[in-house]
Amino acid sequence: MRMNSPRVDIQPLYRAGRLELNIKQRFSPLILLSILLCALIVAGCGDSVERTDNTAKNNDRWEFEINNTSFSIPHKYSKGGGRTGDGILETANLWALLPDFEGYDKEVNHHDFYGVYHKGRRIQIMLITRYRRMTVPQIVAKKDAWKEYSVLGGRHQGGKYDEMHYGLEYYHSDFNVIRSAYLHRKNGIPIVLFRCDKPSQAPYPGCQGVWDYNEEIAVNFDFSVEYLPQWRDIMVNIKKLLDGDLN
Repeated sequence: MRMNSPRVDIQPLYRAGRLELNIKQRFSPLILLSILLCALIVAGCGDSVERTDNTAKNNDRWEFEINNTSFSIPHKYSKGGGRTGDGILETANLWALLPDFEGYDKEVNHHDFYGVYHKGRRIQIMLITRYRRMTVPQIVAKKDAWKEYSVLGGRHQGGKYDEMHYGLEYYHSDFNVIRSAYLHRKNGIPIVLFRCDKPSQAPYPGCQGVWDYNEEIAVNFDFSVEYLPQWRDIMVNIKKLLDGDLN
């Protein structure tokens, strides 16, 4: 007895095969192109990452802005900054070692930077926005007007107006609680004022300098009184640092 083989409808299979073939034929070039694009993108991303890494390694400067003044400071001179609640940078703290303005190196001079305040070679520099401090001429004018206890022009002034120390106008008071003052003028205009401890006032006497970098930025800086005779070099190096000329 002859048995009939089950009839298999190959049309659906044929159509499926044709569909699969058509899909492969249609999308294979797209797939290949996508692979090539991905390869290029990955290669590009690799180069981008490498460039970014290299930039990070070579970028040893702290770039920041206070008001409308931009600064580029080597990280070895940077100590950090202070921001407002709105994230606006208002102060920047810098430091170095006198007399040659060495930058911080943990392996070489860590102790010199973290030693006793005003003892040693460290100078600390703070940049602040103009509205947070009077200008140097305003400070001098206020002290000249404060007759009773002013170091500049007051009746308790112990020194003479025209007495010069280290090329600076020198003023001191008979009162031990009042620090001595040293003033540099240019064309009659007060440029930088130093107020320094007397030996009887502190175990490690220090000086505080006030200077105006520009109309927006005021500069306060502190250092040991023993470096006051080198104030001109200190001022030159501070300006170089802020101008971005120290590496």
